Amino acid sequence: MAEAASDDDCNGEKLIYKVNNILPVYVSQEHLKKFPQFQNLLLKLSDHVSPEGTSKHVLEEVKQAEEELKKEKLAYFQDLIVYDIIQELLLNFDISSRKTVLSTEEIQIYSDLKNCFINAELTNYLDVHSNDSSLNKEKSCHMLGLTPTLLTVQSPAAAEEIVKNKMVQQIEESVLKRCKAILNFLGQGETSDKLISAKMSQLAVKLDAQKQTVEERKQKIDASHERKDKLIWEHFQTLMESVNVLKKLLLSHRLKSQVDYDSITGEYLISKCDALLLKARVVELEIMCETYTTDCVSALKVIRDQLNKNKTSVSKEVSEATMALSAYESVGEDFDRLVQEYSYLKAEIENKQWALKELQNS
Repeated sequence: MAEAASDDDCNGEKLIYKVNNILPVYVSQEHLKKFPQFQNLLLKLSDHVSPEGTSKHVLEEVKQAEEELKKEKLAYFQDLIVYDIIQELLLNFDISSRKTVLSTEEIQIYSDLKNCFINAELTNYLDVHSNDSSLNKEKSCHMLGLTPTLLTVQSPAAAEEIVKNKMVQQIEESVLKRCKAILNFLGQGETSDKLISAKMSQLAVKLDAQKQTVEERKQKIDASHERKDKLIWEHFQTLMESVNVLKKLLLSHRLKSQVDYDSITGEYLISKCDALLLKARVVELEIMCETYTTDCVSALKVIRDQLNKNKTSVSKEVSEATMALSAYESVGEDFDRLVQEYSYLKAEIENKQWALKELQNS
């Protein structure tokens, strides 16, 4: 069983390595465990998708288009080099004609060269096709009535041939000079002319080799950055898992100890409250002991006895007055004297009741 499990792990790692290399994705062992059919989908996609994430059919078309573009660019840059060299020669001619006196032949050659350039550039602007669909597509209007034939008359083929024969040697010398500069830059320029010509024939190959080396280094750097990003992501996932485990452990230990902490804290607070109540009771008793001494207690007892006597006498007077008032009330209202006496006795009863109430409060 252990050997079977180890074989499965090895196969899973090989599959992960294969998928991560042939597709622009990053798949881990956990992804394959959670989604077993996901690997089949990725393997099927690998038959149609390139490592760059594009369709293989589209990638083939792109490569073919890149090859055609490379050929066109090569032809364009060859023409551009010749064009730049001729422009440089014309510029040097203008500068030297201002500083020194040139021969008539040189002036004629460079004048014909300028005219050839001007005529070639004008030829591109002569044909102006109309946007009107009603006109015949074969018909075309020419700028200012000029035609390529008229421009050819201005610069005859014989003059162009002479210019070509004179300029080819100068162009070759300029190209040789630039190639020597490139060889000097590459550290291979200090040799004889024969070796330089041999190296010049291999210059394109060397430049392609250096370019390929630079691209390979760039790919290695990109792969290194990609591996670094993957390691960062794996470390981040590991850290997040560790944080989650620490949270669970913290919560479990904290909840377990929180109950003990709460119970101990509750018992402590209860004991503290009981102690505070006892202290308050002790302070109250101390204040009472300091306030009510033996002499004070005996004096208060005498005052209480006196108040009780006064209360008894006042209660007796109140009862007598109440009885007298009842007797007067039973006589009737015909006698003014009895009424006045009744009012007097009632006021006296109220006064006695107030005095009795005061005695009770004190």
